[in-house]
Amino acid sequence: MSPGWLPAAQAALAALTTGLLALVPGRLAAQPVAPLPVVVDLDLGDDIDDSFALALLLRSPGLQLLGISTAWGDTALRVQLAQRLLHETGSPPIPVLQGITTRSSTKFSQARWASGPHGGGIGLDQTDDELSQNG
Repeated sequence: MSPGWLPAAQAALAALTTGLLALVPGRLAAQPVAPLPVVVDLDLGDDIDDSFALALLLRSPGLQLLGISTAWGDTALRVQLAQRLLHETGSPPIPVLQGITTRSSTKFSQARWASGPHGGGIGLDQTDDELSQNG
């Protein structure tokens, strides 16, 4: 007799496997699978992990990014960073919503790039070289 948790674990593993197969290029399933809709909450700007996650989401054919929310610290500046990243990657319009601002002692290492050359805008029309010369 199997433990009581085993059927639930087997069902979860089957669901996970099915979901992962939908992400495989040249899908193994005979029928096309619709992209999985995703909304993500990110704390962009402190380090690279959330930027990397966003890049993966944007380029994953099995996922459809419906929206982004920002978290932790200066969430308004994180919105600007997300918008700039979306613009620079040529992504279609994706809503970016500001989360609750919190206190943080972590340095926002990408603040200058996110806020643009004069600190008042994203600087979407500025290249990195122009940002470093004007900022």
